[in-house]
Amino acid sequence: MLSRATRKVTAAELVVAQVRGLIERGEIRSGDRLPPERDLAQQLGVSRPSVRSGLKSLAAMGVVQIRQGAGTFITGGPPVLASGPVATACDLEFSGPAQRFYRVMVLGR
Repeated sequence: MLSRATRKVTAAELVVAQVRGLIERGEIRSGDRLPPERDLAQQLGVSRPSVRSGLKSLAAMGVVQIRQGAGTFITGGPPVLASGPVATACDLEFSGPAQRFYRVMVLGR
């Protein structure tokens, strides 16, 4: 029987986790452009809206920069928001892979 704490990972969270994995493995670096949404959706087996949602989450974390008409690029890293109310709000906002990614990349925990 599954625990009540177990929840299904959303497709957008899958996108976040996959991009995070690419960064952690050094397959993509700061300044690199991600493949187009259509290609990412096909590679990950998710819809384009799910890719867009995941990329928007990554942009909100400062991991990518979305430039309309040019593509999505890996940034130099998220800004440091590791203290005070912002960190607490982010801890409450993100869950699952996004929260783990935020904690590692921004908070260093």
